[in-house]
Amino acid sequence: RLEKQYHYMINHPDVDLLFSWTNHIDQDWKFKKTFTPSRDKVIHIKKWFFRSFLLVHPTLFCKKDILERNAYDNKFMRSQDFELWLRLIWKYKFDIVEDILLDYRVPNIENLTERVNKIKKSTYWTLKALHKNMWTYIFNLNFWMFYIKTWILYLIARTPKKLIKCLVKLKDKNE
Repeated sequence: RLEKQYHYMINHPDVDLLFSWTNHIDQDWKFKKTFTPSRDKVIHIKKWFFRSFLLVHPTLFCKKDILERNAYDNKFMRSQDFELWLRLIWKYKFDIVEDILLDYRVPNIENLTERVNKIKKSTYWTLKALHKNMWTYIFNLNFWMFYIKTWILYLIARTPKKLIKCLVKLKDKNE
């Protein structure tokens, strides 16, 4: 993976942060799905960041000085990478290698309580990251749509368990 991304960066010196496609696997190393975001969307990340999930953090390959100047903010326990992307998408050029270079383990959370707790934690930290960077995106409609959606998930995750069970069943039925 690193060798391919290194050569890509050498051949594309204007690229600052590079990602790749992945296979998502479960805890038992069984294939779940292939994650292949469009290169056009990654290149135009300013337009697509709040509309599509585009980046798998472990595939990041970037110029050293970018992370030296833009360190992770340790205040964001569950959303350090998301908060970093919020700061970087306006400053740097993103790209993706259209090749599967990583098997990425995605835990399969069946237990409803675990799923709700994960949503509670992730939405809390995502909202903190959005608040920190709000002024950068004040006129971005997609930011505000994402912000509202995250608030709704945050509130739903704090509703009574019976309602959550109904919502999860609906979600699972639609997948």
